[in-house]
Amino acid sequence: MNTKDELLFVVKNAQHSLPSGINNRIGDILNFVEGMAQFLDKDTVIDMKCRTCDNYGSSFFPLEGDYKVVDCHEYCHVKRQPLHHMTLLTIAKCLDYTKDKQTRLEALARTIMEEDLRPALASQKLYDRRLFRNFPLEYRISRNAERVCIRLGHVSDEQFVDGDVNLYLLRRLDPEYADLSARIMAGLQKGEAVMVVEGNQNTRRQLGLEEVLDRMGNRRKMDIVYL
Repeated sequence: MNTKDELLFVVKNAQHSLPSGINNRIGDILNFVEGMAQFLDKDTVIDMKCRTCDNYGSSFFPLEGDYKVVDCHEYCHVKRQPLHHMTLLTIAKCLDYTKDKQTRLEALARTIMEEDLRPALASQKLYDRRLFRNFPLEYRISRNAERVCIRLGHVSDEQFVDGDVNLYLLRRLDPEYADLSARIMAGLQKGEAVMVVEGNQNTRRQLGLEEVLDRMGNRRKMDIVYL
């Protein structure tokens, strides 16, 4: 039985089991779900719901305390099981959906960007090797369910151009950084988030970025991990 048939099967059974004279609102809701069932399969619901939820993971550590083994299946950190082990109904009726932690992490990233990075690096320029020019340093913030990224770059022709340095804020262990798990875990035990710095070391050195981040980390009690 595919996931659409699964949903229709449950709805039809519920409709047939409704006592006569039942509140029309319940019938309306079941009719609504029946009408939507052809558009809802498991992958669609995961895309609309799970991938934007705080509890979503694109992969996970399947063995307790072993950070060398990574399972690449999507994962729910509340239900503690891979999404492919769950049915459509289990996922669709989940009430644990939240974006609160992402919102708080993004707010922290904006605070770091405005209070720490912009003032300290206001005079710095970023060299674009394709255009052979220096540009004032600019920033953009992007986020997903797993991390928030402060992207360093510049603006050219009113378009943001990514540089070669990204600052990732993590609020939990991330299998993408499995080799750094011990350091990330130690940092998370001390504070709300850990910053992982990816990018060209020469660019970081020219900007004086590591000194700025180290001061910020001391002040905010946040561990900084450099790749």
